[in-house]
Amino acid sequence: MADTLGLHVDPAGITAARVDTSTDAPPVVVPLGADGPSDDCVVVHTDDGTVLVGRAAQDATGTRVTDPMTEAATGRIGPLGAVVNHVVGLSLIHI
Repeated sequence: MADTLGLHVDPAGITAARVDTSTDAPPVVVPLGADGPSDDCVVVHTDDGTVLVGRAAQDATGTRVTDPMTEAATGRIGPLGAVVNHVVGLSLIHI
């Protein structure tokens, strides 16, 4: 198995798909949200140091980022790293 993970991040949401490049199987959407394939594009760093991503971050208090790509373009990659970690973790659950 040679998996490739595709990730789409924008202020409207986060989506991802996996494809096994060693077969002709079609890509598989990684279910990120509780009720669908996407999750909210929100990253919150709480006062106690916890980093939350997606719907888990919606109601949390702390430093909030809603566009990790813009942050990364200015050299602040922490929020985008949190998104990638979140998606990779969920994709491993759904192998």
